[in-house]
Amino acid sequence: MGGHRRFALRRNNILLRLAAIALPGALVLATLGQTAFAKTYVITDGDRVVTYTTFATDPEEVLDAAGLILEENDLVGNTYLETANSIASYVRSSAVYDLNTSKMPLNEQDFAIWFLEESDRGYCVHFATAAVVLLRAADIPARYVTGYLCTTAPGEKTMVTQNMAHAWVEYFDPNVGWRVLEATPAEEGE
Repeated sequence: MGGHRRFALRRNNILLRLAAIALPGALVLATLGQTAFAKTYVITDGDRVVTYTTFATDPEEVLDAAGLILEENDLVGNTYLETANSIASYVRSSAVYDLNTSKMPLNEQDFAIWFLEESDRGYCVHFATAAVVLLRAADIPARYVTGYLCTTAPGEKTMVTQNMAHAWVEYFDPNVGWRVLEATPAEEGE
């Protein structure tokens, strides 16, 4: 996804030197800071500086396990889009869509890793969670999103029910902003 380089950013009158990833179009993405509860990224094109903070971080051992999955399956591409699409394809093919999936065993430590390595069934929550963890392990800012998925027609009322609840992923591509990523496969028979 580009070469690594160093850059400086002045924040609160303090000069910060950061290791960064140079992206196409001279954009730079760097991790500004991380705590147990938040990770802040800096995105700049030389003139503008944008910060993006995630308020949930994944434990280091989860990111390490996810990093191994990325490596073993060659999921990191040359661009954010390639990497995201590889991850979505991998996650979709990792299990069968099933609303009646079993619960994670109590002895397991992480939901996403258990789903990717042990489970063979899941629904949107499972697929979206796994994709978010893999994207974050690839250093791509990602968030888990919930809402409703339904078909609408102009001028017609649409009844939205709990059966239309859905979870999906959004990841940040500095070239275009937030992008939607669907990691959930279709139900069997669709």
